[in-house]
Amino acid sequence: MLANENIKKLIFRLSTPAIAGLLVQAFYNLVDTIFVERGLGADSSLGDRGISVAFPIQMLMMAIAMGIGIGGASMISRALGMDDPGKAERTLANIVTLVIAASLAFTVLGLLSIDPVLRVFGASESVLPFAREYTQYILMGLQSIYDILLVAYFAREYTQYILM
Repeated sequence: MLANENIKKLIFRLSTPAIAGLLVQAFYNLVDTIFVERGLGADSSLGDRGISVAFPIQMLMMAIAMGIGIGGASMISRALGMDDPGKAERTLANIVTLVIAASLAFTVLGLLSIDPVLRVFGASESVLPFAREYTQYILMGLQSIYDILLVAYFAREYTQYILM
C-alpha cells in the first residue's frame, strides 16, 4: 500500500476513519447530555454534572483502548512487513487477550471503587448518585466498546462502517 499509492491520498484515507470515530465519540457525549436533560427534568443540571464528572473516566478507558489498538496494529504491520505471519498471529492473540483482560479489570475495579474515583474527579454528594449511575452503565458496556475498537483497528478497510 505505501509503495504503490500517493502518500497524501493514503494519509487521508487512513486517517478519515479515526477522525470519524473521534467525532462520533464527541457526538455520543452530546446526545447523552440531551437525553439526561430530557429524562431528568428538574434534576437535569445534576445529571449534566454527573456526566461531566464521569467524562474523564470514559476518556481514560477510550485512551487505553486506542493505545492497545494502535500499538497492536503497528506491531502486526511490522511483523507482516518482515514476512512473519506467525508473529503477527501471536501478536493478535496477545492483543485480544489484553483487550479482554483490560476491559474486565476496568469494569470490576471501576464498579468496586466507583464512589471514591468519582469524588476524586469532583463529584459532590448531590451529584454523586447521578455520576455513579451513568458511570455504571458505561462500565457495564465497556467490553462491547473495547471489542468494537479492536475490530476497528484491525479491519482498516471497514473501519468507517464499524465506528458509525
